[in-house]
Amino acid sequence: MFTGGKWYSQSLELKQWVRERDHYTCQLCGEEGYIVDHIIPWRVSHDSTVVNLRVLCHSCNLKTRRLT
Repeated sequence: MFTGGKWYSQSLELKQWVRERDHYTCQLCGEEGYIVDHIIPWRVSHDSTVVNLRVLCHSCNLKTRRLT
């Protein structure tokens, strides 16, 4: 079940650019990461620009979802 508000999609090119910028490294714990995450949640900011995106590992992504 999707509970994050209105659905959106980031382009594959944008996701790849963010992953390369962050060197496939989780920006919270430093482990290997692949998930492109919004720093300020999309449902709040509607901002999918590179300054609002970061790479997270699966574990940290789950932890940030519990906080919002």
